[in-house]
Amino acid sequence: MQIVPIVITVVGFVAGVLYIYEFVIKRQRQNLEEAKLHQVIEEAMRKQIENHQGLTFPSVETPDSKEKKELLIKAYSCLRDGRYAESIDSFVRCLATETDEKQRIAFLISIGNSYYSQGKFDEAINTFQEAYNSAQNIGDDSDRATILSNLGTVYKDKGEIERAVENYQKGLDIYTAINDSLGTANNLNNLGLIFQGNGDRQKALNYYQQAFELFEKAGAKFQSAITEINIKKLESLNRESV
Repeated sequence: MQIVPIVITVVGFVAGVLYIYEFVIKRQRQNLEEAKLHQVIEEAMRKQIENHQGLTFPSVETPDSKEKKELLIKAYSCLRDGRYAESIDSFVRCLATETDEKQRIAFLISIGNSYYSQGKFDEAINTFQEAYNSAQNIGDDSDRATILSNLGTVYKDKGEIERAVENYQKGLDIYTAINDSLGTANNLNNLGLIFQGNGDRQKALNYYQQAFELFEKAGAKFQSAITEINIKKLESLNRESV
């Protein structure tokens, strides 16, 4: 008569172990997927910064579903590898099923970045403007600043320098107001690029030096290294012209 409760206990124990095992394995897989997503986002951002110093990127939340994670990984992998049409297609598919407004803004910014990287400046501007309107509606200052910065970069490459400076400065004002030191540094660097292009070396150097200090404090080693290269180039040119 005592065999039954013992068997039930053993079965219950085994079931509990299997449940815990399944939970742990599932959690490990989720962690691996999240790590892969964050890695590919970082790689895409770094590649884009290498090619286009002025671009700024939004923060992206990790989706709950496996399908969305895989789609985002594909989107950022394509962005990283320069397959911009595929990147846009994947981000549009992400956008179609996303209800969170902040996440939708992040996807729109990424689509705008892809258009910009293709040299489709008007499409990039329209997409950034749509993202900006959404950010304005929900009162998201960080995304507003990001979008203004990217608009500045598009206008710079279109040759509309006054509009570029205007957008960079607006972005800089917001970043400063919300104490975003990394965003502030990015925009100072962007303004440095503008004035370097205009031949105003001293003004460019001042912006670069301010940006470099903030990048160093933020521990942004990659951006810091690029800005340091810009500073050394200008210092070398100044020495040659003396």
